[in-house]
Amino acid sequence: MQVYRARNPKKSPLWQCAHRHYDAFEAAYSETYQPRYGVLRRIIPEVVHKFLECGNLERGFARIRCDHCEHEYLLAFSCKSRWFCPSCHQKNVQTTARFILGQVVAAVPHRHYVLAIPRMLRTYFQRHRHLLKRLCTLAHESLREYFRTALDCPEGVPAIIMTLHTFGEYLDFHPHIHALVADGLFVRPASNTGSSQTQTLNPQPLALNFHPAPNAPLKPLEELFRAKVINLLVEQKLLPAERIQVLYSWKHSGFNVHAGQQVPPEAKADLEDLAQYILRNPFSVEKMTLEWPADMVIYRSRLNAKINRNFEVFTATDFLAAITQHIPDKGAQMVRY
Repeated sequence: MQVYRARNPKKSPLWQCAHRHYDAFEAAYSETYQPRYGVLRRIIPEVVHKFLECGNLERGFARIRCDHCEHEYLLAFSCKSRWFCPSCHQKNVQTTARFILGQVVAAVPHRHYVLAIPRMLRTYFQRHRHLLKRLCTLAHESLREYFRTALDCPEGVPAIIMTLHTFGEYLDFHPHIHALVADGLFVRPASNTGSSQTQTLNPQPLALNFHPAPNAPLKPLEELFRAKVINLLVEQKLLPAERIQVLYSWKHSGFNVHAGQQVPPEAKADLEDLAQYILRNPFSVEKMTLEWPADMVIYRSRLNAKINRNFEVFTATDFLAAITQHIPDKGAQMVRY
């Protein structure tokens, strides 16, 4: 049996960076960071200050005792911050992934889709964060229409778990959608028809037929998503006519759609790993090194072909600016079913 070992949050380079430099970051924000990231949202200092107290026994704890062996220990209260505190968010990732696997997904093949927008359009969603919700809606509509067309099944219903990510590989603002999708459509069966090519599911109280999706090119999905996003920005009076012409003139649209390998229903571990992947925190402390005494942050990740290196260097306050922009607004739904 694994022995519980209390973590020491103050040893984390993220805690040290925030503890030593958050006040300087907030003081410099209006002059240095507001032109790039917009006004300092109220949720940011709230989440960071809660994170700095996370796991601190002086701020409250529970006493855990085993009635059998009488062993006991103290468990410090956590901040429960989502999409920022690595410890609290990882706990949420694991519990949500197990919930998805045990209570949500049907026993059918699934596939991972990613839908991304070009760099030119990202700033509109950064400055108008309420549009991020609409971006999720457009991704859902695009996937639904794509599957219905591919299967010639206008009454079919897709099953999608969708996560909004605002972060890129090196913490830039890069809104895109990760979707765990049942690889086909669900249809309410007619009472007198059947098909040898459908799988019948028996969830209570309604039985549904599942129609597996054929292999189809992704280009129509990309074009559908592009048209919907551009129309949204035109509807909001944000996208000038000249930019619309530029977007439609590109040989490569800048929009990107990726589909992963199909995951069969019996591959439970792969499905849980995929669920954890789409729910992951915007940044990883394991990729972060805090260099003393200058407190420069080196953030390592995959090789970036544009800069031809696998790391980025930040000042401490620049790093805090980069990671705090991905804290969602209070009440914002980042995961949609």
